Amino acid sequence: MQIPRSYIEAYSAALNGVANQGKEALAKALEQVDYSRPVVEVRAEVVAIMQQACGASSTVAARLAADFYDGLRDRFGIGDGFFAEVDSGRDPNATEGAVRAFADSLCGEPDVDKFKGKCIERLDSETRNAANKCVFRNVKQDPRKPKWARVPIGAGTCDFCIMLAGRGFVYHSDEMATHSHPNCDCRVIPSWDKEGASVEGYYPKEYYDIWKHPGIYKGLDETTKMSLAACRVAQENGLAIYKKPLGSFLATDEGKRDLFAHAALAHGGIAYTALSEDSPEGYSNIDLLIDGDKWEVKSPDGDNPRAVETRLRRAKDQFEKNYPKPIEMVRVIFNGRFYGKSDDWTMQKIEFEKAHHGISEVMFVGKDGNIR
Repeated sequence: MQIPRSYIEAYSAALNGVANQGKEALAKALEQVDYSRPVVEVRAEVVAIMQQACGASSTVAARLAADFYDGLRDRFGIGDGFFAEVDSGRDPNATEGAVRAFADSLCGEPDVDKFKGKCIERLDSETRNAANKCVFRNVKQDPRKPKWARVPIGAGTCDFCIMLAGRGFVYHSDEMATHSHPNCDCRVIPSWDKEGASVEGYYPKEYYDIWKHPGIYKGLDETTKMSLAACRVAQENGLAIYKKPLGSFLATDEGKRDLFAHAALAHGGIAYTALSEDSPEGYSNIDLLIDGDKWEVKSPDGDNPRAVETRLRRAKDQFEKNYPKPIEMVRVIFNGRFYGKSDDWTMQKIEFEKAHHGISEVMFVGKDGNIR
């Protein structure tokens, strides 16, 4: 069974909401502290504030995680009477120790903003860790003994998280569950599918490639990193052939966007050849060859409602300039990932403009990377 990404994203959004609410409340509480007093007094007051704030936030996060865990078991059709416990695994002594360390910022020339920032960052970390720890602790108690993976959800994926994500569903120990960094959006996800544990939109091979070749991905945003990695893996596996250098797509913003469409094809198991600009046999300026058919990729950004019509018309013009008339087939891959309109709106617009401009086929790549 494949775990729907939408289910994980809903859980992640709820968890982020808990963390953000906790940070806002903590920030207000820390504003009320009189930092002109001796450090030992300030430290004692802030420790008490942090214990209450982190304890409350972590408990709510663990409750969300337990509900998420039970929901996953339901999706897998497991009805053996086991229910997840709400267990944050939080250590109050660790919270106090962290505040004591942060209090160094109040000595000498005090930096109150730095101190408060560190405390707020600590609450964020404890909240997120509470959710991951809760899932992990229930994995250990679960009679079905699922494996689990660290699945990145947001764009803030550090190098260590990328390495962990690249291993897939192999973990059993808690050390990999507790790693976090500020605003870490990696989630501990269990799976009871022993044969092919998977999460929609989570591709360990690509994360492994990013981790193994960090220099290639330096300075790229998360979407481009994942797209480039998917294309590299597809190329290595013989699913993709690049007649022009894969790295050349990084030279322009539209080229980077096109890589997402390439990655969607690879994840959909569709073999393709990326043609060079001066390809022979009339292929010039058409992007891809799929099963012997020529396809033009269009990847608009912004939210101009005319972008669909404009891109399809340009694709038709390219085919007319490069192939003998009459043109029999005009095929377009429309990449909606970066387009500001919703997928549903875009698909309806494509259907209308497709007939109007004589487009034979349109392959639509949604914002989630699925092909429709």
